[in-house]
Amino acid sequence: MYYLKNTNFWMFGLFFYFFIMGAYFPFFPIWLHDINHISTPGV
Repeated sequence: MYYLKNTNFWMFGLFFYFFIMGAYFPFFPIWLHDINHISTPGV
């Protein structure tokens, strides 16, 4: 588990975690409403 001490491992993982969250989060309410017919205030 030598990679856990590597800072590049954590930076790479955190970058993609926040990138994916930031990329899909603005479209998530649209997806809920159009695909699942769920409105976020009613959940």
